[in-house]
Amino acid sequence: MRRTFPALLLLAACSSYEPAPWEPRDLLRELREIRVELPADGLDADQAAAIALIHHPGLAALRREHEIADNVVLAEGAWKNPEIRLGLQNLVAGAANPISLALGLRFFPAVPGESDALVARATARRKRVLAEIEDREARVAAETRIAHAKAALLDEKLKLVEAARLVHERLVTGVRQRVAAQAATRIDETLAFLKREDLERELLTLTGQRDVALAELAALLGIDPATPIRIRPSAAAASPLPSQDRLEEDALNGRSDLKALREEYEVREQSLRLAHLAHVFWPTFLQPGARVQSGDWGGAFSAGLEIPIFNSGSADIAVEESRRRQARDAYRARLHAVRLEIQLASIRLRDAGRRLRHATDRQGPLLRQSEELVKAVIDAGETDALKLISIETRLLDARRDEADFRFETERARIQLLLATGSIFLPR
Repeated sequence: MRRTFPALLLLAACSSYEPAPWEPRDLLRELREIRVELPADGLDADQAAAIALIHHPGLAALRREHEIADNVVLAEGAWKNPEIRLGLQNLVAGAANPISLALGLRFFPAVPGESDALVARATARRKRVLAEIEDREARVAAETRIAHAKAALLDEKLKLVEAARLVHERLVTGVRQRVAAQAATRIDETLAFLKREDLERELLTLTGQRDVALAELAALLGIDPATPIRIRPSAAAASPLPSQDRLEEDALNGRSDLKALREEYEVREQSLRLAHLAHVFWPTFLQPGARVQSGDWGGAFSAGLEIPIFNSGSADIAVEESRRRQARDAYRARLHAVRLEIQLASIRLRDAGRRLRHATDRQGPLLRQSEELVKAVIDAGETDALKLISIETRLLDARRDEADFRFETERARIQLLLATGSIFLPR
């Protein structure tokens, strides 16, 4: 048993390397096999953001950084292993000076407080990595919501053009009948045909744009870009805009990139602490030992101490102090940029909101009245092609503008939530 214990101890200290080869085609096959069950009644913005946070490949790779940081914390908290030193002397000596065996055991005592500083620095780095991951998650969620809103916008525009085409087909039919009855000219018929071709061309353009938007949304969701996605528009969220000071306070507490910079300052703080501890008067190792020669035993003890003659650590300390000041200045600079980001997002949201309210509150009733009037005129057979086509064009342009204003308002709202670090808070 006495002989097997050192062998077991040696085996326990050994690590086994396990290779993990992979092939690019295997990863491609894994991506192709990903299946996400999408809602049958359509995907809304909240559901899209939730799916993206789970399946986005970029986030999965970034989260490995947190796993690495966890292991670094464990590594920094571990003590340095002692060393067993063996020595043989007088290997070629004669019988008068026999071989001697020396055994030594070296310990490497840590400076008091050094282990705490190393663990604290690694912990701050782990928190910084976690904040960086949260910041990227917030940006992916915002990008997904904007992509969803863009796809919903193109869906709405397609419906508007399709509805306009149905109304225009009735106009074309009426113009043909009037031309046959010699109540209209070929010019009127040509104008009607040209407008129909414009609508058909716009339908083709919007269909292609929607397909691209859905493919981009699918990529953000982490699923096959060719996956058919049905979009369900989200309900408009109208709320009073808080003051700039309130938004800045929210960002101070909610922005993950600011949290990451705060943790970076703590990393620099602990690095400065370690720079001070690196040159204290403390042994670098302690070595008890034993020696046997010609049957006689002897003991020994030694220690290594640093003599701070050429390097007292002042230069290293000055470097770390500068880095600590740099971390504070970096946080201040980022905070300044965040304030501008909030201000610009607020301006865009107010501007988009004003235009949307004008389109819905003032133009909305007039547009509905004009649409009903156009339908009534077409049904009555009183077809002045030039005037009706002009009105149709103006009505369709106004409806498209309203849809654009709705999208711009939603995008500005998402950007403001991202700027204040509130993208994951309930609406």
